[in-house]
Amino acid sequence: MNMSAANESYNANSGQRTTPVRSPIDAASLSSWMALQTALVDLFFGGIRWAPETFDGNWLQSRLEIDQFGFGQSNPTYLLAIRGISSRKIPGDDQSKDHVVKLVLRRKPYQIAHPTSHAIHREYRVLESLMNYNRQLQNEKEVLESSEVEKAVPIPTPYAYCKDTSVIGAEFYIMEFVEGRIFV
Repeated sequence: MNMSAANESYNANSGQRTTPVRSPIDAASLSSWMALQTALVDLFFGGIRWAPETFDGNWLQSRLEIDQFGFGQSNPTYLLAIRGISSRKIPGDDQSKDHVVKLVLRRKPYQIAHPTSHAIHREYRVLESLMNYNRQLQNEKEVLESSEVEKAVPIPTPYAYCKDTSVIGAEFYIMEFVEGRIFV
């Protein structure tokens, strides 16, 4: 696992500058948790289930790079880059090592001023609700006029939410990384 700004120049060019991690997270614990999340396993391997001895937290951690976005978030936000993941390759296959899956992790700060501030669970629920709305529009595409389908809300796909603070020390969720500029 690499906690460096390896992607800094790439992200700076695309308006998504990252820095070395300023507020560390437990990568081993995070990787173990991620390996158990159905939506993430489906993303990594296209719905193919692997035996635990083939795909686990250690395997995932060895391919995980973590950077932190450089500015503007009251909830710390991280870029997770997982190298060597491909839906057509078996874990450990050297031919898949160039493929990178990028995700975003948002978590509550370790110290908060008030229990109701930094409502990560609400952010996740809003994303999930909008995703369900978009899916409903897509499912009704044949019935609706094309102008109705264009009412879909462009959002990153939310993959997993964790309220268990023992995993990385705070509540967090993981969503799709979307190329673009960050406005603060």
